[in-house]
Amino acid sequence: MHQASLISVTGDADSRYTVLFRPAQTDAGKIEAAPAQLCRAAGRDVAESRTNKPGAGSAMPGVQMMIVTCSAA
Repeated sequence: MHQASLISVTGDADSRYTVLFRPAQTDAGKIEAAPAQLCRAAGRDVAESRTNKPGAGSAMPGVQMMIVTCSAA
């Protein structure tokens, strides 16, 4: 993802990562590649990844959340 699109990355490979980002400020390919990059940096594979699709009533309009779970060590 482009750095300008990232709001925060919290968590770790032992639990899970939570990524807040602005999809309008990056391209879809970089969003799709982000889970593998996070887990690969920890020497693991992606076990699960999901991204929400917030509506207009979101507390943070234009921001999406991605939850990434890496495989066990």
